Amino acid sequence: MGLLPEGDEREEYMRGIKKTLLSTLLGILSGALSFELTWSQEADGLIREPFALMLILFAIWLQGPLFPYIGVDPSEFDSKDWLFLGFMTVTFAITTWTLLIPVNPIYR
Repeated sequence: MGLLPEGDEREEYMRGIKKTLLSTLLGILSGALSFELTWSQEADGLIREPFALMLILFAIWLQGPLFPYIGVDPSEFDSKDWLFLGFMTVTFAITTWTLLIPVNPIYR
């Protein structure tokens, strides 16, 4: 008797961990890339935030093709699963982006 469930429950548990881990990693990566895209030493007049938000939305879309590579079948997802994964990705992206703002010398 361990901490993890046994049998089919264990497979479902591991599938949930894989889904959450992929959305978390893509959220952190898209948040860091969004920060790099919008970070600028000089004001060049370009509005880059919409492109950064499109990058975050692309990270949500990218999860579908990546799930089979980690052993998760996305055809079994319902709308609740996709909303949860999208929420996780956006939350981690915005949190990462926000935490990186103090690194920018413009704000020091």
